[in-house]
Amino acid sequence: MMKTRIEASEKFLQRWRKEGGRFLSSIITTDETWVNFYDPEMKRESMVGQRHLTNALRKKRPDCEIEDLIFHQDNAPAHRAEDTLLTIDFLGYERLQHPPYSPDLAPMDFCVFPRLKADLRGRRFKSEDEMKFAVRSAIRSYEKEWYADIFEKWVDRHRKCMPVAEAMEVFPRTITFAGQNMV
Repeated sequence: MMKTRIEASEKFLQRWRKEGGRFLSSIITTDETWVNFYDPEMKRESMVGQRHLTNALRKKRPDCEIEDLIFHQDNAPAHRAEDTLLTIDFLGYERLQHPPYSPDLAPMDFCVFPRLKADLRGRRFKSEDEMKFAVRSAIRSYEKEWYADIFEKWVDRHRKCMPVAEAMEVFPRTITFAGQNMV
């Protein structure tokens, strides 16, 4: 498993070094999470009805050519299903490798979902539509710079997976994301 993490991180960093911000701007990272009709602020409180919400985090990339988009998914069974992989391949999208058991290398898991759940905690939803609207509103309210920072953290997390000699190599510290330089 460690070898797979290192190999995936090495490929990710090689691509990032070669293409920089263009590579990061082309990635669509997907995942799913549970959003509760009510997620109590106190864990002691009972939890009421859970609904699985998928595809709520699709972010349009108007500055990217559709054929240049790269899909990043973790290794959840739904993402590894033959139908899913065939559909992505049929549509002509590149798939970015993700090592098994590595939520620390999945931006949705290490940044987006924790913030989303914190923003929704304590709210009760009367319907699935109301819940979906709240999720979409929260995601849309996050600043572009916040998303760019997530991708910078993603690069840093891949660096940490590399052996010590590789990690000591000097990497550029400026990342260009969606046409803007981010430090």
